[in-house]
Amino acid sequence: MMSQILLILAGVLGLAVAAVHGYLGQVRVIAPAKFAGKVQRGMALAIWQFSSLVWAASALAFVHAAVNLAGEARWSVVSLAILPLAYGMIANAWITRGRHFGWVMLALVIALALAGASGWFG
Repeated sequence: MMSQILLILAGVLGLAVAAVHGYLGQVRVIAPAKFAGKVQRGMALAIWQFSSLVWAASALAFVHAAVNLAGEARWSVVSLAILPLAYGMIANAWITRGRHFGWVMLALVIALALAGASGWFG
């Protein structure tokens, strides 16, 4: 039961992180940036929002694993779903030299998901 709660919490927090990333990135990074043209702006926006979409899909996979899977199946889904989050976490921490809260939030989502998938908490 506790494992399910941890995974659902990881999913809810992961969705929130993805939504905030998508919104703030579009408003504070893409909108004020200067691009050579509409195509370049569109590509930058698409790439930015793709990461938000993938993180949201990972979060939904955590909820699915909590509700519908157990044992090795749960572990398999979670271990694959954390990969894009881990990439974002590492890139964010490295590029910002740890000065941005995004990597901490992604690390928290990953930790909750791994704790829920591990089965240590029942």
